Amino acid sequence: MSSKNEAVSYSVSCSNDQAAEHLQTLAQCIRKGDTQIKVGEQSIVLNFSQKVDLEIDAKVKSDKGKGKLKIEISYKTALPSDDVSQEILSLEICPAPSEQSIATQS
Repeated sequence: MSSKNEAVSYSVSCSNDQAAEHLQTLAQCIRKGDTQIKVGEQSIVLNFSQKVDLEIDAKVKSDKGKGKLKIEISYKTALPSDDVSQEILSLEICPAPSEQSIATQS
């Protein structure tokens, strides 16, 4: 297990359908456990334990016509799978000139 801090970040404006697709893909990654997330040239491997802490924070400012939904998942790092035949599920986010896209590979 590495002692260094690693991080990737991603932000995009998109349709409700695209946002739901992003969340569904992330849900698949969490279920899988061993996940690699790539954003452009940056990548990070997440090894989810069998138990996570989920926090959901929703706010609406009716007077300003704005809302915000934050989802935070905290977990203890699990050891990577010993089964070398089992590939890590990869979430790849490739920014295109006009839009952001998301895809999975297994």
